[in-house]
Amino acid sequence: MLNGMISRIRIIFLKEILPAILVLVFISATGYAGSIMIGRNSDSFPGPYLLSPVTDDIALNGQEVMEFKWERTDLPLTDHFNFKIYKGYCTFADNLIYKEDVSIDKYPITVPASLLEENQVYTWVLIQVYIDGRKTDKSFSSFKIIKK
Repeated sequence: MLNGMISRIRIIFLKEILPAILVLVFISATGYAGSIMIGRNSDSFPGPYLLSPVTDDIALNGQEVMEFKWERTDLPLTDHFNFKIYKGYCTFADNLIYKEDVSIDKYPITVPASLLEENQVYTWVLIQVYIDGRKTDKSFSSFKIIKK
């Protein structure tokens, strides 16, 4: 009788418990859990981390250009960056006022301050494009030009 119970325990272990353990080991070793748990698209990459401007109000104080900066990672794998500025908060084509494909050698990006009007809100968008054609998610930040 004891041998029969041990045989049944082995069968349960091999059919049910061991596969579950192997799945958990695979998930923890590959980091695949994020995709399983939150349904994240595996082709999605986080966008660049924006550094400036990321504040609400910007005073140009007579400057001729405005500078845009972000954290630069994966540069050996990067082909270029898609940089856009929109008037307002909505990133629709009708609101686009500036667009540039920026090489990895050009940093930071500067745009003529004459493009920006006082008391207007603008949103800048940055997408990193890898050498294999994949793109990151959009990173964006809005700011208002004020007079000081």
